[in-house]
Amino acid sequence: MRIQAFHSRLGMIYHDNDDYPFARTIKPASRRSGESGLGLCMMCRSLDKEDDEANDPRLQQAQLEVTDGDGGAQHRIDDQQTR
Repeated sequence: MRIQAFHSRLGMIYHDNDDYPFARTIKPASRRSGESGLGLCMMCRSLDKEDDEANDPRLQQAQLEVTDGDGGAQHRIDDQQTR
């Protein structure tokens, strides 16, 4: 889940996703608010993208067409069931 951006006082990157376990280990006393001109943590960037995709109504309603193993009939499977 996205949170307000922060960085540690000795950090070289900033974090903005509370689902990244390492970001949760940074104690509040060591946190500095904002990006401070630093780059976004790669894990937070990946988690943010997953959050964006999970919350995109166009993707939530997307359906996949899957062909069974012998090339026969196609089945429609709701995207939410494949996650």
